[in-house]
Amino acid sequence: MRSSLTDAPLVVSTDGTAGPYVTVTTDQLAPVVQALRAQGIAVEVDDDAVVLDGRPALSVIDLGHSADLQKVQGILDALAAAWPGTRIESKPAPTAQNELIVKFPSSESAELIHRLEAVPPPGWSRRHELEERMRKMRAVKAGAYCFTKNIEPSLGEVAVWLETRGASELYVSTIIPLESRKFLSVEQYNQFLDDFERTFIEPLMSGLKGHVFNYQAATEPTLKDVLSADSMRRLKSFSATANKAKLHPLDVHRWNAFVARTHLEDAVIEPTLFSDWLQGEGWPDDQRARLIADYQFGRSLLSVYDEERVDR
Repeated sequence: MRSSLTDAPLVVSTDGTAGPYVTVTTDQLAPVVQALRAQGIAVEVDDDAVVLDGRPALSVIDLGHSADLQKVQGILDALAAAWPGTRIESKPAPTAQNELIVKFPSSESAELIHRLEAVPPPGWSRRHELEERMRKMRAVKAGAYCFTKNIEPSLGEVAVWLETRGASELYVSTIIPLESRKFLSVEQYNQFLDDFERTFIEPLMSGLKGHVFNYQAATEPTLKDVLSADSMRRLKSFSATANKAKLHPLDVHRWNAFVARTHLEDAVIEPTLFSDWLQGEGWPDDQRARLIADYQFGRSLLSVYDEERVDR
């Protein structure tokens, strides 16, 4: 199943064992639910099936095993015909890397982790040594898995980082070639992500309840667009290791190092964007507000310090 945040096709999906469902964007949700219920189709809605930077991005409409799928698809087709922009006849060249997220009930978590820890599907290898190295560098947290596949002759060995988020979500955080200094093009990245879904994720999810989302991400800026790789690494390290209820002295030290780095780089972070990212990392409301206020105060103080040095 593929969905673009701007052009999600209205299609009944039947993959997995959770029952048939329809994936829609937040803009499509209300009119699709209204159209289905108006025709007597009983549905259940997961409003925030996929959340990006703290904001709902995709929703799932569950139809139930007894739904008349032909009738449902007919309703969706009629709605799409009257909804300009829902379907695209000619697919343009990709301009952004796709995202891949797996959502599943928390009751399936233990079995899913067991499968991840077992022998990977044919063609894939797990790289324990890379996982350990990145954990020592605090570049990833617990629940991060690195799998590689050899793509000959063009790319060689390519690594995929698959990470857990909470007890009911997996997501691909990084895809990078290990034998080349060049990054993947957008087209190569998306093609490899499709291959990972088909040859790794589908066998992984066989017989389990859950939904797989492979879709084009929003074009709105994210923190990765605003911050340098070094600043982003420092922020992730702080967030992954910090006590989110009450910061310890080491947490404060890592936080200050992040603030100082963004000041040296003259980065400008919009508060709402920052708050959304922190929310997505599990920071409670009061701590998010405190961190943002502290960040703004720290940047202001450093700016005054710079001005005083120039005046001397």
